[in-house]
Formats: sequence, structure tokens, C-alpha cells
Amino acid sequence: MKKKIFSTVAFFFLVIVSPAFANHRMGEIDTTLSENDIANMVQPAVVRIVHHITGTITIPNGDINLVNLTITPYDKKETMDMEVDEYMQGSGFLVDGDGYIVTNTHVISPEVIKEEYLRGIVSTVLMLGVSQATPEEMEKMSEYSKEEIKAFGDKIYDYLESNGSSDLKSEIRVFVESKVATSTGKEGFEAIFNEGIPAEVVYKNEKIFSDEDNYDDVGVIKIDKQYSAGLKVISADTLPTGTRVFVAGYPTNAQLEVGDFQDSTFTSGIIGSEKQLGTSRVWQIDAKISGGSSGGPMVDKEGNVIGLISFQKRGKQGDNFAFAVKTPLVLKALEEKGVQNSEGQYQQLMREGILLQRQRHCKAALEKFNAAKEEAAFTGKADKYVGGYIKECEALIASGASIDTKWDEFVEWISGVDTVVWIIVAVVVFLIILLVVLVIVFRAKIRREEKEIDELESIVLRDHSEYHSETGGVSQPQQQPASAQGVPDETENTQQQPVLKTGDMETDSGNYTALTGGADEGHSVTSDKNAHQGEEAGQSFVSTAQGVQSTTLPIPPELASYVAQSRSMGFSDEVIKAELKKAGWRDDQIAAALSGGR
Repeated sequence: MKKKIFSTVAFFFLVIVSPAFANHRMGEIDTTLSENDIANMVQPAVVRIVHHITGTITIPNGDINLVNLTITPYDKKETMDMEVDEYMQGSGFLVDGDGYIVTNTHVISPEVIKEEYLRGIVSTVLMLGVSQATPEEMEKMSEYSKEEIKAFGDKIYDYLESNGSSDLKSEIRVFVESKVATSTGKEGFEAIFNEGIPAEVVYKNEKIFSDEDNYDDVGVIKIDKQYSAGLKVISADTLPTGTRVFVAGYPTNAQLEVGDFQDSTFTSGIIGSEKQLGTSRVWQIDAKISGGSSGGPMVDKEGNVIGLISFQKRGKQGDNFAFAVKTPLVLKALEEKGVQNSEGQYQQLMREGILLQRQRHCKAALEKFNAAKEEAAFTGKADKYVGGYIKECEALIASGASIDTKWDEFVEWISGVDTVVWIIVAVVVFLIILLVVLVIVFRAKIRREEKEIDELESIVLRDHSEYHSETGGVSQPQQQPASAQGVPDETENTQQQPVLKTGDMETDSGNYTALTGGADEGHSVTSDKNAHQGEEAGQSFVSTAQGVQSTTLPIPPELASYVAQSRSMGFSDEVIKAELKKAGWRDDQIAAALSGGR
């Protein structure tokens, strides 16, 4: 019984109360990263790339006629040399612990300088041609559409590129650790360039310069130094329009004055659409970027890289929108070079620490943050990235609001349960207690009735025994042989006599039998036909009269006493009848006792 009650209580608790507490507990954990969290996780892995290009670009001379839109090479095939000494910068990000960095091809290829120089020459030629034209020539040139002028400019570019040459030297430096620039512009790059870490190019897609329909602007470089920071690149070939994204990099227009050379910019925006540029598909975003942002990561709300910023292609720049290469191309390049992309130790520690801090497990969070601070020491700005979290945890511990033990968790859990949940618990507990009380009362009643029945059975058996002692020890009629009841053996009768029925006194041929004695007299009067010995006291006898039964049947005293006592104790006639039948009394005796006691 106790097990059944316990099972019932457990069932009610699990079905009604448990879900309420479970929902409360689930609601405690907040895994969402804020923009500040994402910036502090991402920025230590973002690097500045400075590309120093020197050498010579040789171009052919020729007669360029804007009136007729023709190009005539000189017979002597004269050429002109242009000296190159340029510093370019872009962005990139670490993708593993072995020094591999993802960026754009146009950030690390010297071809970008050649392209810029040649396009600069084309623009100069067109402007000089217009400025030196006569009125008649201007009138003629005004007849050309913009498309025709543009097509002629591309023709000039192809002439210069196909008939020219270049001898360029490329040096790349990566700035991971904190550096201080003493001046801006080219002078600033010259002063600090040699402080950067030398990098070698391991992957680039030169087709972006020869095929104007190719926008797969992905490049990979490697430095001979290991860092614990690294961003995880995930395959994001499909993203919903409106997805929130974040961009980190080193835009040149943000370097307004001397100072920290490694102070990257972190901006946010949304994906406006997916665009088809030539044979490539790219993401169009509205995050604010500019020259120098190229090669920076575009990350999601979890800090995973979902795009590669590619600000320009063939020198084209946008004003309001930026474009990002899809990450499947990045993953393909890394796989081709055997690079095992993984999230850096610093990022993992920060992610774990932030999650612990969200749950106010500050002592455990402090261990993560202090370890992350050590991992980010190379940036020179570890305190900037991690210091705020450490101070917040220390303040929570000092105020006693930190949850660092099982008891703290229990107290916090209890205090955080909604009032509605407690009301539900109280109602359920009340119902359970009520149920238990009802079960106990019901069980007690059943046991009391069983005891009373046992007592009644004892009384019946005792009275029955006393009665038969008084009547010579005769037992119940059904339990004794016929000869012991004073009735002739059934085999001696030639005909079974019907039992007399109450109220039916008609006889067959005047033959009838009537009970004249009590249970202890043992004699009767019979007709002059078929006289028989009377039955034992209390038992009716049979006659040859059909359908007739005596209207008077003696009721044994103990039987009458039992019926009276049982009724006084509230038992129904059905219960009394069942108990008497179990004790061996006949139906006619029971019926007589029940009807006689009314």
C-alpha cells in the first residue's frame, strides 16, 4: 500500500510539477553573445597585412586617337618605364595555430599594383586627349556614348598590358602584435614595416586579374610563428536576407593619426542580398568598410566566419555596399593546402568563460578568463579584451551574487522559481495529502468492516454450536446425512414431494402435511396416505400435495440473533445472506430468518 501511495505521489510530481521547474531551469542559461563579446573574441585573431611592392612596369608608346577611337603603335616600338615603390595594406585572420592566415588575392599579389598603374595611365590618356582636343574634335567625340568611351578605355588597357611587361618584387609583413606607428601614410608604413612578421604566399587566385568574370578573391599566407588565436570558418553557402553580420579589419581611412597600429575596426550590418558577379556568387552587405578592410572576416552571432570581405575587384569600389566571398571557396583553398582550420585556444576559453559568467559561475569563469588573458598577451591589449570580464566576475564574487557551489545553485534555483510555479506546487501537495488521507481512511474503514464481519462469523459459529448442543448436537441439515435428520432416506421414497410454498394451501386429493412441532419436538401429523417420518427441527418436510408448502417455518434462535445483530450493525440483507450461505444455512432458512426479522 505504501509503495502504491509513493508511486502516485511521484507520478503527480513528474507530470505536473517537474515541467514547470524544468522550464525555469532551461530559461536560466543564456548562450547568446553580445556584439561586445563577439568583438573581444574575434579581434585578437584579425591581423593587418602590409604589402611592399617595388620594381619597374614597362609600357609601349603609341598614338591614341580619341576622335577615331584608334590605337597606332610606333614603328620603333618605343617603351616607357615606370618605377614602382608602393605600400599597400589589407586585412586577414588567423585560422589555425600554425600561422596560416586567410586574406584576399588582391591584397597579396603584386598584379594589383600593375593593374592600378595601367588603369591610371588609361585615365590620364583619356583626360589629356579631351583637354587637348580642338572644338571640331570635341564635337566629334561628343557623338560617342559612354559605353563606347568605356570600351575604348578597356581597349587601351589591353594594349598596354599585352605589349608591356613588369619586373616587380613583393614583400609581405603581418602585424599581429601591438605596434605603435610614429607617422601616418607612406612614411608610417616605411617606419614600421620591418617590425612586422614576414609572410609567404601559399595560395592565390591570379585569374581575378585576367578573367573579369572571376571574383573568387581568396588568398592564403603563412607566417613562421604560432599564436593561440584563430577563427573557425564554417560553410555558409546559403544565408537568409537580413542575417546580422559583423566585420573586423583595418580600413585605411580609420588610421587618422599616429598611435596603435593594431587598433582594428569592428562594424556590423546585415546581408542585403546574394549577388551574381560574373561566374561568382557573393554576399552584398551594408556594413561600413573601406580600403584596407579587404581580407577581413565576416562573422555571425556565434563568432564563426561566414564570409570573406573582398572590397575591390580590378580597382572598382563601392560606396554604400560591400561584398563578401562565400566561405566554401575559403574552405576549398585551405583544404587544397592541407590547412586544418580550428577555433583558437583563446576563442575557446573566452566562449567558455562568457557562458559561465552568464550563469554567474564566476570562480570557474575567472579561471577561463585569466587563461584567455595569458593567451592574448601577444596582442598587447589582453586587458582590453578580457579585463572587463574579470572585473565583473570579481564584483559578483565580492557581492555574494556569484554561484560557485551546489548550495549556491540550489538557493538560486529556488529563488528564481516563479510564484505561479510555487502555487502549482502548493496545490499539488495539498491534493496529494488529501489523497493520502482519503486512502488511509478508506483502508481503515475496510479493515474495521472486515473485523466486524469476522466477529459476526464468530458469533454465528458460537451461537450455532450452542444451539446444536441444546438440541442434541444436530448439525446443519445440509451437512448431515438424511438418517440423522429424522427424514427417511431418499431411496425409500417412491416419489419426490414438492416443497410447500407460502400462501398456497390447496392440496391434491386432500393429502397435505403441516409442521406442528418446533425444532425440538420432532413429530408431525400426516394424511392417511403416504405418512412419513418428520424432518429434523427447523426443516420443512415434503408431501404428495403438489405446489403446496407450509406457511410457517420455525427460525432457529441463533439464526434470528445473527440477523438481528447484523442489521443493527448496518449490514445489508445481501451481505447477511452471503455470510449465512457460507456458514452452510439453507436458502429457505435464510429467507425465513430475513423475512421473520422484519
